[in-house]
Amino acid sequence: MREIDEEETQAKREAVLARFRPYRSVVEFLADKWAPLIAAIIERESGFRPLSVRYEPGFYRRYIAHDAIWKRRMEARGWNPVRVSSSFGLMQIMFPTAWTEGFRREPEELLVPEVNLVYGTKRFFHLLERYENPVDAVAAYNAGTPRRREGVYVNQPYVDFVMEVAAMIGGKTEWMRFWKR
Repeated sequence: MREIDEEETQAKREAVLARFRPYRSVVEFLADKWAPLIAAIIERESGFRPLSVRYEPGFYRRYIAHDAIWKRRMEARGWNPVRVSSSFGLMQIMFPTAWTEGFRREPEELLVPEVNLVYGTKRFFHLLERYENPVDAVAAYNAGTPRRREGVYVNQPYVDFVMEVAAMIGGKTEWMRFWKR
């Protein structure tokens, strides 16, 4: 039984690494020692599909619809709620989130892999700096903040998936000590 598990894990690892290969040099350049974690986020967010787009209608209602600055910005540039409230590309970064990281182009330009990786990685590093814990940064990348209920993240399955994939492709790095299964 253990041998089958090891074979299955190796097959999963090889499949993830094969999908990661086209982006590996850019991710390693941008993320250095954090590259396995960024790769794991990409695996979870888009499965390494650079043209992935996901509309988040709740995001628009919650954060954009009542924000006068965003409404003026949308009107001036001809952006509709779908374009503004979608996550884009490899790292599925939300357009307004990329905007806070300095992105100033059309939302669809986040589908360019290198652009997406720059702004998604930038976001991750700001979260890492803010929370000083890579697991909290992973939780916040997905949920906005590393919220917990009864000692577990509200998005614990997401966190576990990302950390497991990061460990699988990057080995046991010093930052893995923050992750408690």
